[in-house]
Amino acid sequence: MQMFSRAAALLAMLALTQLSMAPTAQAAKKKTDVKVSGQITEVGKDDHSITVSSGKNGPKKELKLNDKTLIDYVGIDNQDEKKLQKGYFVIAIMGDNNVVASLSVKKTAFSGKK
Repeated sequence: MQMFSRAAALLAMLALTQLSMAPTAQAAKKKTDVKVSGQITEVGKDDHSITVSSGKNGPKKELKLNDKTLIDYVGIDNQDEKKLQKGYFVIAIMGDNNVVASLSVKKTAFSGKK
């Protein structure tokens, strides 16, 4: 009986260890974040949407923004230019409800080189 108790205790400790090592829902979600990149072809009247094209003849996608969308203007120091404009390039990370969670904006195309 004592051997059974030890085995049960070891199995319980193993199970607890495995549970504590499981990734959180938020960490798992970050691994599946959807990124959209391209050039802005249109800005909505209220600045709460943009249309992005990925290439000259590439598909266009409308992206929704809200007050919680974090916008980072990369390499744009002039305050008058820190607004969403046709021709700027973007990388968007989508959040909940198909709304952009964060948006990186640049005047020139993003390069894959470091």
